[in-house]
Amino acid sequence: MHAGHQSAEARLGNVAAVLLMALTACSGAPSATVSGTVRAPGGALVPNLADPGRAAVPAGVEVRLEQLDPAGKPLRVIFTTLTADGGRYGIELFGAERPASTLLLSVGAGDQVMRAFALGPQSDIGPASEAAVRLVLASGVPLPSWSVDRLRALTDAVAASVAGMPAGDSVAAANRAAEEAARRSPAVAAALQRAA
Repeated sequence: MHAGHQSAEARLGNVAAVLLMALTACSGAPSATVSGTVRAPGGALVPNLADPGRAAVPAGVEVRLEQLDPAGKPLRVIFTTLTADGGRYGIELFGAERPASTLLLSVGAGDQVMRAFALGPQSDIGPASEAAVRLVLASGVPLPSWSVDRLRALTDAVAASVAGMPAGDSVAAANRAAEEAARRSPAVAAALQRAA
């Protein structure tokens, strides 16, 4: 072999090393953390009717972080994790990912789904956050027009509008009741107007 020429194996090894260094440099430290608690009627996505209050779900419930298009349609699941004791979850965002209106958290499926915008620490998932997501998607305002601060203000207004409301006997019923209560709230209407 001539000096200055490498074998195919050596070149492949060099390429692999460069790719590994690039991936390590890109991943680096997390750019943000999204965390919170998942709460559902009776503490379960399939409720225990003997305990109808809103409670944290048990450990082991899957939480999905999804990317949405500007109209709110799911594009892809970015990451999944499982809840820990007390319904707590945490997802670290890397690279260019930051809390945004086009990042959505979800648990459950079908009429038992609950979603929340990924707004950073304290992105709790439950009927109130599901109501906020429904109101934003129904507003007709493209998701990129919603700042994280405006989404947080709306989510907080919805949570205040449903505080103390009975949990209902299912996730679907709790979601409907939370959305109806939020639609009647002047504070929620004001938060929606600020985004329009």
